[in-house]
Amino acid sequence: MTNKSRILTQTQNKQRLFAFCGILAPILFTLLVVVASLLRPGYSQFHNFISDLGVGPYAIIQNANFVIFGLLSIGFALGLRGGLPAPQQRALKASVVLVVIFGIGVLLAGVFPENYLSGGLHTLASSAAFLSIIAAQLLVWQGLRRKDSAVWGRYRTYSLISGLLSLILVWFSSSTDYPGAAQRIFLAVPWIWIEVTGLKLYSLTKTTQPPTLESLTATS
Repeated sequence: MTNKSRILTQTQNKQRLFAFCGILAPILFTLLVVVASLLRPGYSQFHNFISDLGVGPYAIIQNANFVIFGLLSIGFALGLRGGLPAPQQRALKASVVLVVIFGIGVLLAGVFPENYLSGGLHTLASSAAFLSIIAAQLLVWQGLRRKDSAVWGRYRTYSLISGLLSLILVWFSSSTDYPGAAQRIFLAVPWIWIEVTGLKLYSLTKTTQPPTLESLTATS
């Protein structure tokens, strides 16, 4: 294998790893939330927020869950940068930055749980994360216009629907008697978007040739 081929293969392997971060993140997060909630007597999936698991008995599980999910989301953002067409385009570039901000926000939600300084930092980090992932979905839709419809057409439409549905559910979650259930319904939408996007990015590494060195230079 030539040095050029080795570099291209390594680049493709990294892209698969970053895509796998997006595939793994929502699944692992959900599983750890289930485990943490089962260990908490009296915890209600309908009335308690997920962040409530970060305070009290076994709080380390959920706080570590936030940190791990945040790190995986940052890895996923790198996969998004390498997998989207023309990543230097303004909307797509901004979407990648927003996914990074989302990952950092989730990570900080684990570092600063609800009982730290009256929960102000936790609320700020969580709010920034939620807004960022919603905006990222809409910017991906915007940035993929005029791209190969056979490859990106359905995914682009899906990103629009997911982003708009996320916006609607944010409003709904603030006006319900079951805040825990509403939060989970809201989170399911962007979490599934991350999962679908991770699978999309991973499938592209299987069906397309590794990028050329010229393209790597152009997008770095």
